[in-house]
Amino acid sequence: MRNRKKNEENKSKGAKSNAGFYIALAVCIVTVAAAAWTTYGSVAADIDSAPQESSGSELQTANDVSGESYEKNDTIETESSAPQESSEPEKNSSAQEPESSVGTVTSKPPEKNTEIEKAVPKVYFPVEGGDVVKPFSITKPVYSKTTADWRAHKGIDIKAKQGAAVRAVSEGTVMDVTDDPLYGNTIIISQSGCTVRYCGLSGKPVVKKGDHIDAGTVIGYVGSVPCEQLDEPHIHMEAINGDKYIDPMSLFDENLSK
Repeated sequence: MRNRKKNEENKSKGAKSNAGFYIALAVCIVTVAAAAWTTYGSVAADIDSAPQESSGSELQTANDVSGESYEKNDTIETESSAPQESSEPEKNSSAQEPESSVGTVTSKPPEKNTEIEKAVPKVYFPVEGGDVVKPFSITKPVYSKTTADWRAHKGIDIKAKQGAAVRAVSEGTVMDVTDDPLYGNTIIISQSGCTVRYCGLSGKPVVKKGDHIDAGTVIGYVGSVPCEQLDEPHIHMEAINGDKYIDPMSLFDENLSK
């Protein structure tokens, strides 16, 4: 009996002890929950009040996590959202580029080299607009209408209108003025390093023996050549170098004025 009573007392004490333990545990849990709630509210308030971190940090974090770079995309988005600015520096309106000199600067014409002009004398064709109708042919005979035979042609025949002016081919000195029975009125001039004979002039020549003449000087006018009178109006021209007849066409070069 006594033991039973003692057991009941022990059970009662144990129940009270257990009740106290649970009460204390509940108090601890409530205390911890309250502290956690307070801490959470404080942290949330700090987060709301704290300034936002730059997108660069977030991108850096993303880079660290994924291993992929987003810097290029970020640059493109930033440039598209920001106003466009020229990468070139603005030109200073006061420092204008020099204008092209083409067509605006007039240069002085080059001075004539008189020494070269003297070294290369002007050469004129004897009759302005005249054509050579019978060439020089010293080795191959040509047919003559007047004499009705084949013979050497020691000069050239230059077709021209009757009375057309005859010019000196180049600068020279008149050696003689004659009336040849075969070639008519003839003027012989020393020029271009040889002797030139102008045959078939009309009337009285306008130059005389000893005259110094310039290239292009009119020395007479187209007449007729007795030994070639059946041919068209022309003058007969011969060139003699020393004692040898040469082709008069060799006197004309790129400086020829026809």
